Amino acid sequence: MSSSVVRRVDSRRGLAEFIRFPRRLYRSSPSFVPHLDMERKSFFNPSKNPFFSHAEAAFFLASSRGGETVGRVSAHIDHHFNEIHGGRTGHFGFFDSVEDEETA
Repeated sequence: MSSSVVRRVDSRRGLAEFIRFPRRLYRSSPSFVPHLDMERKSFFNPSKNPFFSHAEAAFFLASSRGGETVGRVSAHIDHHFNEIHGGRTGHFGFFDSVEDEETA
């Protein structure tokens, strides 16, 4: 694959792509059970998810040269976690990628 471009999700359309990507990536896996899109939209909505009252997150998509989404990841800072543990720790999650080391 190689030469993926990573961009921050900054629109509803980008968030919809972030939510739908695993469905396309794992569509041939018989054990994959996708989340409900409506539930994920609420989950990632700062006004609906109480996590965002003490945390912040950024979402990223990786695209191939042809514009196809080939990966996703999120970066989080949970301020309550940092207060409790006395640190400055960040976290990542929602990592999904095509089987390509450079993309991952």
